[in-house]
Amino acid sequence: MSRSNFELVLTEFEQVLIALTLIARISEHLGLQYSAHRNRLNYTLDHLAEASQTDGPVFVFAHMIAPHPPFVFDSDGEEVNPNRSFVFADGSHFILSGGTQDEYRKGYAGYLSWLNGKLIRCIDSIFARSKTPPVIILHADHGPGSMLDWGSIDKSNVLERTSILNAVYTGGTDCPILYPSISPVNIFRAVFNRAFGTDFEFLADKSNFSVWATPYQTVDITNKLDGSRELDSLVQ
Repeated sequence: MSRSNFELVLTEFEQVLIALTLIARISEHLGLQYSAHRNRLNYTLDHLAEASQTDGPVFVFAHMIAPHPPFVFDSDGEEVNPNRSFVFADGSHFILSGGTQDEYRKGYAGYLSWLNGKLIRCIDSIFARSKTPPVIILHADHGPGSMLDWGSIDKSNVLERTSILNAVYTGGTDCPILYPSISPVNIFRAVFNRAFGTDFEFLADKSNFSVWATPYQTVDITNKLDGSRELDSLVQ
Protein backbone atom coordinates (compact mmCIF):
# COMPACT_ATOMS: atom_id res chain seq x y z
CA MET A 1 0.00 0.00 0.00
CA SER A 2 1.51 3.34 -1.01
CA ARG A 3 1.45 6.35 1.25
CA SER A 4 -0.73 8.29 -1.19
CA ASN A 5 -3.39 5.57 -1.10
CA PHE A 6 -3.41 5.21 2.68
CA GLU A 7 -6.36 6.89 4.37
CA LEU A 8 -6.58 7.12 8.12
CA VAL A 9 -8.40 9.65 10.29
CA LEU A 10 -7.89 9.25 14.03
CA THR A 11 -9.34 11.21 16.92
CA GLU A 12 -6.92 12.96 19.24
CA PHE A 13 -7.62 10.35 21.92
CA GLU A 14 -6.82 7.54 19.52
CA GLN A 15 -3.57 9.23 18.52
CA VAL A 16 -2.49 9.64 22.14
CA LEU A 17 -3.42 6.04 22.92
CA ILE A 18 -1.50 4.63 19.95
CA ALA A 19 1.52 6.77 20.85
CA LEU A 20 1.87 4.68 24.02
CA THR A 21 2.17 1.40 22.11
CA LEU A 22 4.61 -0.33 19.78
CA ILE A 23 2.30 0.59 16.91
CA ALA A 24 3.64 4.14 17.13
CA ARG A 25 7.15 2.97 16.27
CA ILE A 26 5.88 0.97 13.30
CA SER A 27 3.71 3.80 11.97
CA GLU A 28 6.64 6.21 12.33
CA HIS A 29 8.83 3.94 10.22
CA LEU A 30 6.14 3.73 7.53
CA GLY A 31 5.39 7.46 7.58
CA LEU A 32 1.78 6.83 8.57
CA GLN A 33 1.68 9.73 11.03
CA TYR A 34 2.26 12.17 8.20
CA SER A 35 -0.55 10.54 6.22
CA ALA A 36 -2.88 10.63 9.22
CA HIS A 37 -2.17 14.33 9.73
CA ARG A 38 -2.87 15.13 6.08
CA ASN A 39 -6.09 13.13 6.14
CA ARG A 40 -7.25 14.87 9.30
CA LEU A 41 -6.71 18.31 7.76
CA ASN A 42 -8.43 17.40 4.50
CA TYR A 43 -11.36 15.79 6.30
CA THR A 44 -11.91 18.87 8.48
CA LEU A 45 -11.79 21.31 5.58
CA ASP A 46 -13.87 19.12 3.26
CA HIS A 47 -16.67 18.48 5.78
CA LEU A 48 -16.77 21.64 7.91
CA ALA A 49 -19.46 23.28 5.77
CA GLU A 50 -21.88 20.42 6.46
CA ALA A 51 -22.59 21.90 9.90
CA SER A 52 -24.20 24.93 8.25
CA GLN A 53 -27.14 22.75 7.23
CA THR A 54 -28.02 21.96 10.85
CA ASP A 55 -31.45 23.24 11.90
CA GLY A 56 -31.32 26.02 14.47
CA PRO A 57 -28.37 27.95 15.90
CA VAL A 58 -25.12 26.00 16.05
CA PHE A 59 -21.61 26.81 17.28
CA VAL A 60 -18.88 25.01 15.35
CA PHE A 61 -15.23 25.04 16.43
CA ALA A 62 -12.45 23.60 14.28
CA HIS A 63 -8.80 23.65 15.36
CA MET A 64 -6.39 22.85 12.55
CA ILE A 65 -2.67 22.53 13.27
CA ALA A 66 -1.62 24.22 10.04
CA PRO A 67 0.49 25.84 8.73
CA HIS A 68 2.29 24.72 11.90
CA PRO A 69 5.22 22.32 11.44
CA PRO A 70 5.54 19.65 10.22
CA PHE A 71 4.86 21.00 6.74
CA VAL A 72 2.99 18.17 5.01
CA PHE A 73 1.76 19.87 1.80
CA ASP A 74 3.50 22.10 -0.73
CA SER A 75 1.84 24.99 -2.56
CA ASP A 76 0.43 22.63 -5.21
CA GLY A 77 -1.07 20.26 -2.65
CA GLU A 78 1.58 17.62 -3.21
CA GLU A 79 2.54 15.51 -0.21
CA VAL A 80 5.67 16.49 1.72
CA ASN A 81 7.30 13.77 3.81
CA PRO A 82 10.28 15.10 5.78
CA ASN A 83 12.95 12.50 6.36
CA ARG A 84 12.54 12.59 10.13
CA SER A 85 10.16 11.51 12.85
CA PHE A 86 6.73 13.15 12.91
CA VAL A 87 6.69 15.87 15.56
CA PHE A 88 5.00 19.25 16.01
CA ALA A 89 8.35 20.89 16.79
CA ASP A 90 8.28 24.64 16.17
CA GLY A 91 10.82 27.45 16.40
CA SER A 92 14.23 26.39 17.68
CA HIS A 93 12.82 22.92 18.35
CA PHE A 94 12.31 22.56 14.59
CA ILE A 95 16.05 23.10 14.14
CA LEU A 96 16.87 20.63 16.92
CA SER A 97 14.68 18.00 15.25
CA GLY A 98 16.81 18.19 12.09
CA GLY A 99 15.28 21.07 10.13
CA THR A 100 16.83 24.33 8.95
CA GLN A 101 15.61 27.91 8.95
CA ASP A 102 15.54 27.95 5.15
CA GLU A 103 13.47 24.74 5.12
CA TYR A 104 11.10 26.29 7.64
CA ARG A 105 10.52 29.44 5.62
CA LYS A 106 10.04 27.66 2.30
CA GLY A 107 7.93 24.92 3.87
CA TYR A 108 5.74 27.40 5.73
CA ALA A 109 5.11 29.51 2.61
CA GLY A 110 4.16 26.50 0.49
CA TYR A 111 2.00 24.98 3.21
CA LEU A 112 0.24 28.32 3.75
CA SER A 113 -0.48 28.67 0.03
CA TRP A 114 -2.17 25.25 -0.01
CA LEU A 115 -4.11 26.03 3.17
CA ASN A 116 -5.37 29.38 1.86
CA GLY A 117 -6.86 27.69 -1.20
CA LYS A 118 -8.59 25.05 0.92
CA LEU A 119 -9.95 27.66 3.33
CA ILE A 120 -11.38 29.80 0.53
CA ARG A 121 -13.23 26.80 -0.92
CA CYS A 122 -14.42 25.79 2.55
CA ILE A 123 -15.79 29.26 3.34
CA ASP A 124 -17.42 29.52 -0.09
CA SER A 125 -19.17 26.23 0.65
CA ILE A 126 -20.35 27.51 4.04
CA PHE A 127 -21.89 30.57 2.38
CA ALA A 128 -23.54 28.45 -0.31
CA ARG A 129 -25.11 26.04 2.18
CA SER A 130 -26.17 28.49 4.91
CA LYS A 131 -29.87 29.35 5.09
CA THR A 132 -29.07 32.50 7.09
CA PRO A 133 -25.88 34.59 6.89
CA PRO A 134 -23.26 32.87 9.06
CA VAL A 135 -20.88 34.45 11.53
CA ILE A 136 -17.34 33.29 10.78
CA ILE A 137 -14.22 33.88 12.87
CA LEU A 138 -10.94 32.84 11.32
CA HIS A 139 -7.86 33.45 13.43
CA ALA A 140 -4.60 31.86 14.49
CA ASP A 141 -3.23 31.39 17.98
CA HIS A 142 0.33 32.41 17.04
CA GLY A 143 2.42 33.41 14.06
CA PRO A 144 5.38 31.69 12.36
CA GLY A 145 8.41 30.54 14.33
CA SER A 146 11.29 30.81 11.88
CA MET A 147 12.98 33.26 14.26
CA LEU A 148 11.69 31.84 17.54
CA ASP A 149 14.14 30.71 20.22
CA TRP A 150 12.32 28.76 22.90
CA GLY A 151 15.11 29.50 25.36
CA SER A 152 15.41 33.26 24.97
CA ILE A 153 13.10 36.22 24.47
CA ASP A 154 16.00 38.40 23.34
CA LYS A 155 16.96 35.93 20.58
CA SER A 156 13.37 35.62 19.33
CA ASN A 157 11.52 37.78 16.82
CA VAL A 158 8.41 38.34 18.92
CA LEU A 159 6.70 40.42 16.22
CA GLU A 160 6.82 37.44 13.85
CA ARG A 161 5.53 35.10 16.55
CA THR A 162 2.63 37.32 17.62
CA SER A 163 1.50 38.34 14.13
CA ILE A 164 -1.61 36.29 13.37
CA LEU A 165 -4.34 36.01 10.78
CA ASN A 166 -7.52 37.56 12.12
CA ALA A 167 -10.56 37.72 9.84
CA VAL A 168 -14.22 38.04 10.79
CA TYR A 169 -17.52 37.93 8.88
CA THR A 170 -20.56 39.02 10.88
CA GLY A 171 -23.44 38.15 8.64
CA GLY A 172 -23.14 40.98 6.16
CA THR A 173 -22.63 44.04 8.39
CA ASP A 174 -20.16 46.40 6.76
CA CYS A 175 -18.98 48.24 9.86
CA PRO A 176 -15.48 47.10 10.93
CA ILE A 177 -15.31 45.62 14.41
CA LEU A 178 -11.61 44.84 14.64
CA TYR A 179 -8.62 47.12 15.06
CA PRO A 180 -4.94 46.45 14.21
CA SER A 181 -3.75 45.77 17.76
CA ILE A 182 -6.65 43.55 18.84
CA SER A 183 -5.53 40.40 20.61
CA PRO A 184 -7.37 37.04 20.65
CA VAL A 185 -8.77 37.74 24.12
CA ASN A 186 -11.11 40.37 22.63
CA ILE A 187 -12.09 38.79 19.33
CA PHE A 188 -15.17 36.97 20.57
CA ARG A 189 -16.16 39.96 22.71
CA ALA A 190 -16.08 42.21 19.64
CA VAL A 191 -18.01 39.74 17.50
CA PHE A 192 -20.68 39.03 20.12
CA ASN A 193 -21.22 42.74 20.77
CA ARG A 194 -21.69 43.47 17.08
CA ALA A 195 -23.52 40.36 15.87
CA PHE A 196 -25.62 39.44 18.91
CA GLY A 197 -26.13 42.73 20.75
CA THR A 198 -24.16 41.84 23.88
CA ASP A 199 -22.23 44.39 25.92
CA PHE A 200 -19.01 42.66 26.89
CA GLU A 201 -16.26 44.97 28.12
CA PHE A 202 -12.94 44.72 26.31
CA LEU A 203 -9.89 43.49 28.19
CA ALA A 204 -6.41 44.97 27.86
CA ASP A 205 -4.73 43.87 24.63
CA LYS A 206 -1.48 42.34 25.82
CA SER A 207 1.06 39.92 24.43
CA ASN A 208 3.11 37.62 26.64
CA PHE A 209 6.07 35.33 26.09
CA SER A 210 7.49 32.47 28.10
CA VAL A 211 10.48 30.23 27.51
CA TRP A 212 9.86 26.51 27.07
CA ALA A 213 11.36 25.49 30.42
CA THR A 214 9.04 27.76 32.43
CA PRO A 215 5.76 28.08 30.46
CA TYR A 216 3.82 29.68 33.32
CA GLN A 217 6.38 32.42 33.99
CA THR A 218 5.22 34.83 31.32
CA VAL A 219 6.81 38.15 30.42
CA ASP A 220 4.74 41.04 29.06
CA ILE A 221 6.21 41.90 25.64
CA THR A 222 3.52 44.37 24.59
CA ASN A 223 6.01 47.24 24.57
CA LYS A 224 8.16 45.34 22.06
CA LEU A 225 5.23 45.46 19.62
CA ASP A 226 4.40 49.16 20.01
CA GLY A 227 5.54 49.91 16.47
CA SER A 228 2.71 47.83 15.02
CA ARG A 229 0.19 49.39 17.38
CA GLU A 230 0.78 52.84 15.92
CA LEU A 231 -1.44 51.68 13.06
CA ASP A 232 -4.45 52.09 15.36
CA SER A 233 -4.34 55.87 15.02
CA LEU A 234 -4.65 55.55 11.25
CA VAL A 235 -7.99 53.74 11.33
CA GLN A 236 -9.73 55.24 14.33
